[in-house]
Amino acid sequence: MKTYPHHAMLLFGCLALAGFAVAENEVTNRPPTLADWQALAKLPDLSGVWTPVISDQVAQERTNPPLRDGSRGGGLRSVTLTATGQKLTASFGDSEKPGLK
Repeated sequence: MKTYPHHAMLLFGCLALAGFAVAENEVTNRPPTLADWQALAKLPDLSGVWTPVISDQVAQERTNPPLRDGSRGGGLRSVTLTATGQKLTASFGDSEKPGLK
């Protein structure tokens, strides 16, 4: 196989010149203005250590039990599509096939 080193040098030279042309036209970040600092100051301070209130957690466990009986809240039971009027239900018991082992 015949190699042409001058082709490789020409290719690398073109790539190097193209890289310099792109570097000249790059947009750099402008320094922050007073408005930028004021907008930053309006953000909440999320630094520090966040510790949960354990007594509140215990109160939540006592007064807000998980939804196991379906009396409050619960999962999705049915949806009606407004475009077609089709009603979709989410009931695992109805979707089981008889005789499924």
